[in-house]
Amino acid sequence: MKHKSEAFEKFRNWKTLVENQTGQRLKALRTDNGLEFCNQNFSDLCKEFGIKRHKTTPYTPQQNGVAERMNRTLLNKVRCLLISSGLPKIFWGEALLTAAYLINRSPSVPLSGKIPECIWTDSDVNLSSLRIFGCSAFALSHGDKLDPRSQKCVFIGYPDGVKGYRLWLRSQPGFKVLISRDVIFNESEFPCLSKTPKKIEDYNIESTFNKVEEPMRITNRGRKQGRNKTENENLETGNSLNQYLLARDRERREPRIPAKLRDFQLALNSKSLEEPTSYNEALKTPESENWLLAMKEEMKSLHDNKTWILVPKPKDASIVDCKWIFKIKQENNSSRFKARLVAKGFTQTEGVDYTEIFSPVVKYTTVRIILALVAHYDWELKQMDVKTAFLHGDLHEQIYMNQPCGFIDKENPDYVCLLKNPFMA
Repeated sequence: MKHKSEAFEKFRNWKTLVENQTGQRLKALRTDNGLEFCNQNFSDLCKEFGIKRHKTTPYTPQQNGVAERMNRTLLNKVRCLLISSGLPKIFWGEALLTAAYLINRSPSVPLSGKIPECIWTDSDVNLSSLRIFGCSAFALSHGDKLDPRSQKCVFIGYPDGVKGYRLWLRSQPGFKVLISRDVIFNESEFPCLSKTPKKIEDYNIESTFNKVEEPMRITNRGRKQGRNKTENENLETGNSLNQYLLARDRERREPRIPAKLRDFQLALNSKSLEEPTSYNEALKTPESENWLLAMKEEMKSLHDNKTWILVPKPKDASIVDCKWIFKIKQENNSSRFKARLVAKGFTQTEGVDYTEIFSPVVKYTTVRIILALVAHYDWELKQMDVKTAFLHGDLHEQIYMNQPCGFIDKENPDYVCLLKNPFMA
């Protein structure tokens, strides 16, 4: 609808469609006091079909809250669609139709979570045809044999009453729209978005200091008589003297990093801390105390879990060596030193020392299903972390390992560790 004068014709067509599709009759009509609604045509139509009129009080749009709130919802979605796709504002109409299409196929709170389209058609809705607004699309071309087999377009919505897609032929002049069902989408590419994002290097992290201005050069045009002899002896020959007036140096500000770049600065600072590759190297770094505390914490977890026991080294037994892995983690704008003891599992022989080489982990599909159920039934979701969770399994093989470097038992230095619980390799 391009003009408000078309409101009556559009309403009459909509009334016929709704009553024909639902089998119910329109009983009441609530509008504001706009001239497109308050005219003789609307009055005659309502009298003819017995439709009761409700008009809002002037300058009181809240009396028609349902319609006004939906207008705001549609406008918010239109704004987001245009910004995320990079399409110009002239496509607001296409974005509005797409927003209404998506709302009608999304769960509705007033309908107790049901989908409006399902209630309207009394059938399930197929959402497999949904695509990202403004993405690249390649429509099948039906030209000559030597012509390109596809045309690059921009996806701009869904046509009404047609099983296909509305596509904008961006390469052609004017606003030419193509409707096609044979389309391949690239939902990671948006042709109308700027392709030159600003890099981190483009930001000036350094603070601007108050620079000392260049000294002003002034000329002394002459000196009065009566100066003392000592002062005159220090002057050069001639009545003029070039002097430099030094500007007063102001206080200098401390360089301050913008708030939006503090995360980048934190990442750069973490890179300056080198992660050692061995026990001896860790003790030689300036952070040796932090690494030693991290190793003691790891050993405490292993001892508390009774991961191994010390036994005499058996004859003809395969002894697995171990090593320390050091890692610096960023948590709450601070660096956390993490040390983990691992076995050199690559020295073992498959089928002799072990039979399984996998670690049970949850699939992302399972996580998504759980999150969907939580959102649907409004459950409370809690998250927990089991420290050294891999140590809580069952170990069926008999594995011997050398004592970890730096924590060799002084009373039994020749003993080896007989693993009782699983150990990371």
